[in-house]
Amino acid sequence: MAIFQKKSTGDYYVDLYVNGRRKRWKVGPNKRQAELVEGKLKAEIAEDKYLDVKKDSNVTFAEFADRYIAEHSKVENKSWYEDEKRMGLLKEEFGKMPLSSIETKDIVQFKAKLLTREKAPGKKIRPATINRKLMLLKGMFSRAIEWGVFHRTNPCDPVKPLKENNQKERYLSIEEIKKLLGQCKKELLNVVEFALSTGMRAGEIVGLKWTDVDFKLELIYVRRSGKCSYSPKSGKNRAVPMNNCSRSVLMRCTELRNGESDEYVFSSRHWEGYKVAVARAELNPPGTSDLDKVVFHTLRHTFASHLAIQGVDLYRIAKLLGNSFQVVEKRYAHLHPKHLQEIRMIDNIWTPALMGHKQESEKVEARVAESADALDLKSSGRLNSRASSSLASGNASDGHHMDTKGDSSEKSLSENEEIPNRLKIRRGVKSLCQFKSGPGHFLKKPS
Repeated sequence: MAIFQKKSTGDYYVDLYVNGRRKRWKVGPNKRQAELVEGKLKAEIAEDKYLDVKKDSNVTFAEFADRYIAEHSKVENKSWYEDEKRMGLLKEEFGKMPLSSIETKDIVQFKAKLLTREKAPGKKIRPATINRKLMLLKGMFSRAIEWGVFHRTNPCDPVKPLKENNQKERYLSIEEIKKLLGQCKKELLNVVEFALSTGMRAGEIVGLKWTDVDFKLELIYVRRSGKCSYSPKSGKNRAVPMNNCSRSVLMRCTELRNGESDEYVFSSRHWEGYKVAVARAELNPPGTSDLDKVVFHTLRHTFASHLAIQGVDLYRIAKLLGNSFQVVEKRYAHLHPKHLQEIRMIDNIWTPALMGHKQESEKVEARVAESADALDLKSSGRLNSRASSSLASGNASDGHHMDTKGDSSEKSLSENEEIPNRLKIRRGVKSLCQFKSGPGHFLKKPS
């Protein structure tokens, strides 16, 4: 409603939308005056003469995108370089357009284009990738509204994200680990063994400093690094205990250390070598989907998966990985022996009952088959008796005498014998329906 009265004060208010934004004016206790103010404001808004309406600037999308990266992404996001990469496609689509001219329909059309676009021959862009670009676009318009560059509602709000399945469950078996290690040499071997024995992320391994390694307490500290991209994903520090493998790797690295000048334990020049080692080990055969491909992050999943298989508590695994317990439980609970034992306990509850039903159903089906066979025999016997009686009546007409009383007694006896069989069939069908029910399911007489 455009005019309303606040009961607590008795004052009238005018409530209108200006360029998609809701505005409210307090008039006073006079309703007639409020109606006049409402009419005047509506006329000014219609003629675009309302003085409080802020005009959108003529800045282009590309210009504001550069400002967004410099003043927001690089300041607030440790993964700002990802925003910078995603911005390339956004600039290609909206770069020359004035920021104020972009509407929801333009964003919906951009989303539809991405769904049909291929990033490589035969490979379409995944829904997760499209959603990240839409999130970046929505964040840009939110900052534009906050900084006074855009004066309408966020055009990305009505655009719904796509359903995505981006969770990788691939981990290496013992045989695959042996194959991979057999293709790694020197420093790359140290990096891969360290990842398999600690479960640390690639950025955390590259950003590991010698000052974060404590041989006395046998702890490896993963903390926020000076390099933003090497910080923990959660932003929280954690300590990873050493085991025999990680300790031996670190001891080998101390021998390769070039005095005190080497600040970091590992260098970042091994990633291409890792891809070559995976290819030589034939861990990604042709036709492997993106979700099933072995990448460096697979080593982290391998670490956690084998701990879960060995029965390590999921809460402890979450602490070692630096993830929340909910994430670890969702991803690794199905591998835990306790989970398998709980599932198998159902066998002690339901299996005897289910087997009992199955045996009873088989008995009913056998009884029904026997009854149907008996009915067929009776029917054939009845036909034979009728043929005999017809023949007998023909002979009687030729002068032979037949005792009709005896025939009627035999006929009634045969009918009485058929009744139990018919009852059996009805009871069998009724019992069978308790186990086999559903539209169009009928009992068929065996051929």
